[in-house]
Amino acid sequence: YPLCALPPTTKQWYQRRVHGEYKWGLQLPNITIPIMQIFLNIALVLLGLSVSQAVLEFKKNASEFIEVGFNKGRTGTRVTELAVTVQYKDMFEGGEDVDIGALRLEVKAEDGCWKSIEEKPLRRGKDKQMWRVKVVPCKEHYVRLGLARDGCFEYFQYPESVGPASAEEIANSHFRPSAPEDITIAPLTSDSVVVSWTP
Repeated sequence: YPLCALPPTTKQWYQRRVHGEYKWGLQLPNITIPIMQIFLNIALVLLGLSVSQAVLEFKKNASEFIEVGFNKGRTGTRVTELAVTVQYKDMFEGGEDVDIGALRLEVKAEDGCWKSIEEKPLRRGKDKQMWRVKVVPCKEHYVRLGLARDGCFEYFQYPESVGPASAEEIANSHFRPSAPEDITIAPLTSDSVVVSWTP
C-alpha cells in the first residue's frame, strides 16, 4: 500500500534533529518484521517462477547437443535401430533444472505420422540420455523432441534425417520385414495374375 493510504492507526510522523537539521520520518508500529518477511518470501517465489517459465525454451543451437543416427554396436552399425542421444541440460535456456521426464521423443518415417516413443531413455555418462528406437531401415526417418510446459508441448525437430540404409547395409543386417497381410490374388490374363498385399 502507498504510505498515504495507510489508516491513521498504522502511521505516526516524527521529527528528528540530525546534524543541526530537522528530518521527518514515518513510523509503522503495526507492521512487524515477520509479516514483512512473509510478503518478501512470497514475492521472491513468484518472481522465481515467472523467470523460470520465461527462459525455459530450446536454444537456437539445440541441435549441437543432439546426436541422431543408426545405432552403432560392437558388431557394427544396426540399421534397424535409431540411437538418439541428448545432453538435455545444455539444450535449454536455463536448462539446469530440466527434468528428463519432461521431454518426449517422437519419430516419423517419411510421410507417416509422428509417433511418441514410450520407452524411457538410458543414461549415458553424467549428463547424457539415449533412446533406442526400432525402425524399418529402408525408410527415411525424422526425429523431434517435445518439452512439456503449461499443459502443452514445445517441439524442436532435428534438422537432419536418418536413412534409408543402403541395400548392402540392409543385407548385412539380416533384416527381415514383417509378414505381409491382406494378400489378394486377382486374374489379369489367361496366364497371369495380380498379387497385392498390405506391408
